[in-house]
Amino acid sequence: MTGDVVIVGASAGGLTVAEVLRRKGFDGRIRLVGAEVHPPYDRPPLSKEILTGAWGPERALLRDDERLDALGAEFILGRHARHLDLTERTVKLDDGRTLGFGSLVIATGVTPRRLGCQRELAGVSTFRTLDDAMALRRELAGPEPGASPATAQTVAGGGGPASTGAGGGNPDASPATAQTDAGGSDPHAAAAGSGNPDAAGAGDGVSAPVEAWPSAHSGFGSAVARPTATATPAAQRAATGTTAARQAATGPPAARRVVIVGAGVLGCEIAAAARELGHEVTLVEPGPVPMERQLGLRVGGHVAAMHRDRGVKLRTGVNVTAFLGTERLSGVELSDGSVLAAELAVVTAGSVPATGWLANSGLGLVDGVECDEYGRAAPGVYAVGDVARWRHPVTGVSSRIETRTNASEQAMTVATNILGGNRCPTPVPYFWSDQYDTRIQLYGTVTPHSHIRVIDGAVDDGRFVALAETGDTVTAAIGWNNPRGTRTARARLTAVG
Repeated sequence: MTGDVVIVGASAGGLTVAEVLRRKGFDGRIRLVGAEVHPPYDRPPLSKEILTGAWGPERALLRDDERLDALGAEFILGRHARHLDLTERTVKLDDGRTLGFGSLVIATGVTPRRLGCQRELAGVSTFRTLDDAMALRRELAGPEPGASPATAQTVAGGGGPASTGAGGGNPDASPATAQTDAGGSDPHAAAAGSGNPDAAGAGDGVSAPVEAWPSAHSGFGSAVARPTATATPAAQRAATGTTAARQAATGPPAARRVVIVGAGVLGCEIAAAARELGHEVTLVEPGPVPMERQLGLRVGGHVAAMHRDRGVKLRTGVNVTAFLGTERLSGVELSDGSVLAAELAVVTAGSVPATGWLANSGLGLVDGVECDEYGRAAPGVYAVGDVARWRHPVTGVSSRIETRTNASEQAMTVATNILGGNRCPTPVPYFWSDQYDTRIQLYGTVTPHSHIRVIDGAVDDGRFVALAETGDTVTAAIGWNNPRGTRTARARLTAVG
C-alpha cells in the first residue's frame, strides 16, 4: 500500500523516510507536516554547540535548500496534526486542512515532561526545540549590546516547550574534532546526519513560534508552506550573533545562578554548557548519581565527579517541590526543605510521546505508538523514532528507543517496507554525549543488575572502555573518551533489545 505518503513530523526521522523513498525510486506525492516553522534541523547540537554559541543556528540544518528542493516533497511547516481517521485514511491539521494518504508515517517525537509544581514563571523553561535552545542561549549570554529588553524580545522571538540531548558532530570523533565538524554527520545514521538520543520528531504539543529562525537557508521556494516571519532577515541575523561576538562587545555575561532539574543526558549537557559559559550551576537529581538510568551507578558516579571537578553543585536524592518568585524565578525549593537561589531553572525531567492527536484513532497507544517489528501500527500506517514502540524480532519485547540513530534506522526500514519490503532490523541502542572535553558512548543497555567491568584503559586516567554484564551476558559497551575501543567492544554484546 503506497499512494500518497504523508509524514507527520519533519525532523530527522520524517526527513529520512522521504529521502529513502526517493532514493528507492518512489515518484509519488510526499507531504511532511512539521509543528515547528523551521526547516528540518538536527537536535544533538542544541544542548552543546548551539547553546554555547559555538555554532549559529543555521549549522543545525539537516539539509540545505538545494537538497530539500531536489527531494520534490511538500513541506507544511508550523502546523499541527489534530486527528487521524483510519477509516477515511486522512489526517486533519490545525488549520482545517485534511490530508489524504495511502501510507502514513508518524514521526512526532516526544514533548518534555512537566513537573506537577511547574508554573508559568519567567526564568523557568523546558528544553526540546531550537527556539528553546536560542531562548536559553540569550539568557546565558546576556542582553544584546545596546538593545532594550523589549527590543530584544521583539526581534528574538519566543520558544515553546522543549534528547536526551547528545552533543553534535561525529560520534566517533573527539569533542575537539566535533567542534569543527560543520556537517555533523553520523556514520551510524547515514541517511540523516548526526545522531541524537533525543529525538526524531517535532512534537505535537507546542505552538508555532512567531518568527522563523535566522538563517541563510530560509527560502524553500513554492514547496514549503509556513507562517511568515515578523522580523526582517537582517534583524533576525543580528538577533543571533554568537556568544563570542557578544562578549567581545560587552565582556563576559554576569554569572547567573542556574538550576538544572534532572541529571540525565540532556540535563548534564546543559549543565556543562552553562558552566563553560561561567555560570553557577546546580544539578538536582532524585536518583543517587547523574545518568544512572543510562550508565549505571559506577559510571554515573564518574559523571558526578566530572561535574563536581568543573564546579557544578550536585543535589541528589531530592525532588523539586516549588519554583519561587512572583513574575520571575527567584529560587527553587527542594523536598528536603532547602531553597536554591536561582535566576534560571531548566526542567529536563524526561519526556512523553507526542501522541495526543492520535487519541480515539484506533491505534495502540501505550507509552508511544505500538508497532510490530516492521514498524507497522496498522495497515499502511507506520511510526518511527522516539514516538514509536517497536516489537523486537528476536525477544518479542516492545520498547521505545529514544536515540537519534534509532530514529534514522527505523526510518530507513519503514521507507523500505512502504515500498513492499519486509525489512525487520535487530537494533542495538546507541548514543553518545559530549560534556566538557569528554565523550561518553553507549552501545546496548545497562540494567540495574549489571556488573561494570573495565576492559581497556583506566577510570582514573579519564579514558576507558567497560562492559555491562549480567552473569555471562554482555548487555552494553560503555566508552569514555575512547571511540575506537568502544566500537570494537560493541562486537562483544551478547544480548540486545
